[in-house]
Amino acid sequence: TNNQIGFMVCAVGIGSTLSLNGAAALAVAHIIFKGLLFMTMGAIQLRLGTTRATELGGLHRTMPWTTLACLVGAASISALPLLAGYATKSMIMTAAQSAPGLFVVWLMLLFASAGVLEHSGIKIPFFAFFSHDSGKRPKEAPFTMLLAMGLSAALCVIIGLSPRWLYVLLPFRN
Repeated sequence: TNNQIGFMVCAVGIGSTLSLNGAAALAVAHIIFKGLLFMTMGAIQLRLGTTRATELGGLHRTMPWTTLACLVGAASISALPLLAGYATKSMIMTAAQSAPGLFVVWLMLLFASAGVLEHSGIKIPFFAFFSHDSGKRPKEAPFTMLLAMGLSAALCVIIGLSPRWLYVLLPFRN
C-alpha cells in the first residue's frame, strides 16, 4: 500500500494531466488488486486460522482457485503487462519519463516497482501456496468468496487488456 500511495503522491507532484490521470487510475486499480490479495489471504485465514508464512505452503494442491486469484492479484500489483497495475502505473512512469529533469524520479519509480514485484508478486504467493509443503489440506474457499475473488481478478485482467473504458472516466482528457 505504501508503494502504491507513493506512486500516486509522486504523480500528483509531477502535476501533468497524464500523471494526475495515472494517480486516479492507480487508485481505482489499487482498490481492486489489493482487495483481491486481501481476499485470498482471508480465504486462507478462514480455512486454516492463520496466514503466518511459516505455517503455510503447498496450498495450491487443495486451493487452486484461490491460488490463481492470488497470482492474478500479485501480478497486477507488480504491474505485469496486460493487467490493471500495468495499465495504470505505466501512465505515471510515462509522465515521469517525459517530464524534463525527472529522470531520477523515473528511476526511483522503476526500483520501487521492482520492490513490489519481489515482495507482493513473488514472496506472498510463493510462501502461501508453493513453498515447503506444510501438510495441511484445507478445502477450497467457499463459493461466495471464490465469486468475489473471480470478479476482482476478472477486473484486473479486463482493465489490463482494455484500459480505454477506465481511461475515459478519468478527470482529464488528453
